[in-house]
Amino acid sequence: NICVAITVFPMLLSILKFSFLPAVPQCPSPPAIANGKPSIQASAVFNSGTSVNYSCEPGYSLTGQASIYCTASGVWSPPPPRCEGAFMFCYLELRGRSFYHRILHERQGHQFECDPGYTLIGSRQIQCQDDRTWDPPVPVCIQGKCESRLTAGYYNKIHSWE
Repeated sequence: NICVAITVFPMLLSILKFSFLPAVPQCPSPPAIANGKPSIQASAVFNSGTSVNYSCEPGYSLTGQASIYCTASGVWSPPPPRCEGAFMFCYLELRGRSFYHRILHERQGHQFECDPGYTLIGSRQIQCQDDRTWDPPVPVCIQGKCESRLTAGYYNKIHSWE
């Protein structure tokens, strides 16, 4: 019947047309980064053109582009950023003076020396730790001389104060 053909044919054509349309490209979940995270919803779908922003945890700074995009080929571009250790501060007090010692995150150290007439008690080299403490503890300079002598194969401590 011609009426059925006229009604069914356009409907069939629209079904066939939609079934041959290519699917919208999607990307997998954005890559995870150490010490940071992407801003996404738990059930997010990442279609082509979607962007995601990254942020870092406190104490870390973003290196690279903060946003990445889902491309038409279903991959994220550019590569995700990195969260790198920011500057840290370790409190330091020495001979009555207090100050903050600016230390890079890479555990840089600080070396101590005492003025003439003073003796260093503790480690000469210390490092600022991730928890903003010094390891080993901050040494002290005391007035006077501390001498060590090895006598007849035995170790005796002799302290002399001036």
